[in-house]
Amino acid sequence: MAISSPLHADNMIGAASGFFGNSSSTAPRRQGAPEQGKQDCAMARRLEQLHTALGETDGVPDSSKNIPRPAAAIQSTNTVGTGSLVTTGLLAALLGASLTWLALQTPPLPAEPTAYLRAAARPIPVPAIAPAAAKISDKTKIGNLLENWRKAWTQRDIAGYLNSYSQRFVPTDGQPRATWAAARTQKLAPGAPIDIQIRELGIERLNADQFKATFLQDYASGSYRETARTKTLLVARENGEWKITREWMTENGVAGR
Repeated sequence: MAISSPLHADNMIGAASGFFGNSSSTAPRRQGAPEQGKQDCAMARRLEQLHTALGETDGVPDSSKNIPRPAAAIQSTNTVGTGSLVTTGLLAALLGASLTWLALQTPPLPAEPTAYLRAAARPIPVPAIAPAAAKISDKTKIGNLLENWRKAWTQRDIAGYLNSYSQRFVPTDGQPRATWAAARTQKLAPGAPIDIQIRELGIERLNADQFKATFLQDYASGSYRETARTKTLLVARENGEWKITREWMTENGVAGR
């Protein structure tokens, strides 16, 4: 005897849902997209089996067709993809900014490293130190005095000639210096050329401020000649300079006209 069941397919589906579990009430509010898809496929297969048992094949969803994913899952997937793209973009921007900052901070290398190294190794010029003036010995100063005296005499330079003698000069004949100077000025007046040569010069120190110079003198003026006459000069320091204080000539040599 057949028993008619007052249960409708929808009621059976509700009961089956309670038996198998409702994913909307038992599942967590937020699930990952792959897990949610698996649960949707399982629920679809259970509903298909229930409809087949009740003889209701019309309107049964085809499990072979792809069941559309819930909007929440799609939104979650899109959110995850968008977040990854944004993160990647930010990291790329930060990396580019860091490289740009390092490039600005690093000083550029010279175009020609070899020339740069040569310039760096170039020695720094040191100002030359002038050597100290060599000290002139007293004998050298006296030699210079005698040379200036000889030149002034040959050139008939009266001022230069008289300047070689000290103010304390004593002539050989004992006359005053002023009288002697007047006679020498007249003697050195313009006339025939004078040639005087000094040979075999010897300079001897007598004390700290006095020397004796001895030499052979050759004198020629016009037709007059004196050869190898021995002459002696006494030279003394006067106001820091060397001056002739005495002179005399030895009677030797050859004189002629």
